[in-house]
Amino acid sequence: MDDRTEPPTSTTGLVPKIVLAGIAVFVALTVIGWIVGAIIAVLRTLAIVAVVVAVIWAVLAARRD
Repeated sequence: MDDRTEPPTSTTGLVPKIVLAGIAVFVALTVIGWIVGAIIAVLRTLAIVAVVVAVIWAVLAARRD
């Protein structure tokens, strides 16, 4: 005779775990989005500054001649 019992198959604890996992994924994706957005903003600002410097440099170089 086997005295082992089957583990309970209740899913009551599974729903909160799924909800918490969903919230964690949402928060992670939001933070990643913010980081990527900040990097893009910095790169865009650097590109604008580079264009302004290049134009000023070209104007000053043309005035020297």
